[in-house]
Amino acid sequence: MAKKFHENWDNCSTIIVGKNASKTGRVLLGHNEDDMNCVIQTHVVPRMEHKEGEVLTFDDGDAVVPQVPVTWGYMWSELRCPGGEPFADGFVNEWGVAVVTDSCVSTKESNQPYTGGLGYGMRRLIAERCKTAREGVQVVAQLMKEFGYRSTRSYHIVDKDEGWVVQLTVGNNWVARRVGDDEIYYIPNWLNIHEVDFSDTEHKNFYWSEDVVGYAIRNGWYTPAVEGDYSDFDYTAAYQGEGSDVKSNWDRSDIAWGKITGGDPMPHRTFSIKAPKLFDKEDLKDILRSHCPEHPELLAKDPTATPHQYYGLCRDTTIESLVIEFQDD
Repeated sequence: MAKKFHENWDNCSTIIVGKNASKTGRVLLGHNEDDMNCVIQTHVVPRMEHKEGEVLTFDDGDAVVPQVPVTWGYMWSELRCPGGEPFADGFVNEWGVAVVTDSCVSTKESNQPYTGGLGYGMRRLIAERCKTAREGVQVVAQLMKEFGYRSTRSYHIVDKDEGWVVQLTVGNNWVARRVGDDEIYYIPNWLNIHEVDFSDTEHKNFYWSEDVVGYAIRNGWYTPAVEGDYSDFDYTAAYQGEGSDVKSNWDRSDIAWGKITGGDPMPHRTFSIKAPKLFDKEDLKDILRSHCPEHPELLAKDPTATPHQYYGLCRDTTIESLVIEFQDD
């Protein structure tokens, strides 16, 4: 029997729990991957050595990337469907670094000339080249500067000690923010990094592209209240504005934050909050399993309605759900 897909199927969700907010004392990661008509193949790819002069290319971009001498082994969730679904794959490498992503569509940058040389390859290169989540952010920084990117996406690069959120737009601009050790983070499919601490030159909690502010100013997306003072810069407001404010995102944000706080939802596009309790993997499973709360009312109107048909976190397009409880080894 054919599924009933709602109008917007771009419904991934990601949760990151800081290590001090976790019952294990290590970071927790949860992710629902939502796409249409896909199947998943799981591969284990071993560590490999490479010859000098080798390069990498990918079908969805024009970047020619020099290969490194050694690439780390990883477990790879490959999503396949007619026409391909390369932007859905997830990775966990041999050093305990995980990479999952959420699409963040409808940015102002999407209307700019395409300058991105990398797309799908970004996630694989992170998995192959980093021993820590922080190194993963540094890999992104290097690749973005040299090649650029071809879509708008939130990367979640996580190890047992740190959870990093890296948000990219078409071209070469991006920002990254670390989820605090005592915080919990949730995202549907929109940008949600707001302030950037440009005084954090040691990058304890933030990284950013060199031209992220200048580019926004030149395009008329941001004007500082005081010339030369960028403390009021809001990355999400500048690069996306009200883009992606669709019902799917509103509903999943309200459901997830309501479960996290045990009460009222947080304002839309919240990045993180101080965790109200210690979380474990069962808590993350419970959040990721959340269905549309209006289902009983919808069922009364439509006897064929299912709890997966509408805007919960768990729905008819959820093709992979994972929770990672990191270990010391």
